Amino acid sequence: MDMLLFSNSMLPGAPYLAYAYPVINAALRQRRKVTFIPFAGVTTDWDAYTDKVSEELAALKLTIVGRIRWRQSQRRTS
Repeated sequence: MDMLLFSNSMLPGAPYLAYAYPVINAALRQRRKVTFIPFAGVTTDWDAYTDKVSEELAALKLTIVGRIRWRQSQRRTS
C-alpha cells in the first residue's frame, strides 16, 4: 500500500490542488483508483469533500472512493 499525504489543498494565489497535480500523477503511476480520507475536512461533510476533490482531479481520470462509498462497495462484495 502506498500513501500520499497532503497537509493543505491550496497555496496562496494558486487554484485548488493545482500544486499537487504533478505529485499525485507521479505517485499514482498507472493506478487509477484511490481511496480519499479527508481528515483535514473538519468543516464539511466527508462525502462532500470527496466529491469536491473528485471534481478537481477529474483531469487525472481517477476513480476516487471516500468513506460512505467505500462502505457501500464493501457491502456489495460481502
